[in-house]
Amino acid sequence: MAAVGWAFTALVLRLWEAPLRLPWDTRRDATLISTMVKNTLETGWFTEQPRLGAPFGQHLDDFPHGGETFQLAAMRAVTAVTGDWGLAMNVYFVVGAGVLAAVTHLVLRHLRFGPVAAGVAATGCRPRGP
Repeated sequence: MAAVGWAFTALVLRLWEAPLRLPWDTRRDATLISTMVKNTLETGWFTEQPRLGAPFGQHLDDFPHGGETFQLAAMRAVTAVTGDWGLAMNVYFVVGAGVLAAVTHLVLRHLRFGPVAAGVAATGCRPRGP
């Protein structure tokens, strides 16, 4: 089911035309997340960035962002592999779409939905009607 989710995401986003090294969203919270991912790539974690917030640097130690520690640790692993913060954000997004489809399918099957109904709901596809 993850492969179907990835294929559907690739078709909807037209990944073959997308600039993969640029973040696809730069509005609202995406700007902060972009900064945090880039900080993680350059300094090892999101809380410190000596090149921002002159003259003392940026310090996000007191910024309440504890609920996303797992996601930021996963993003650190992705940035270690890709070496590019924009590509890492986009890869994380696309991989997350497939994982979400697979987990949704498993949960719906556990709730005793049929395989076709669970697959349709998991991928976000809907049958075409009249």
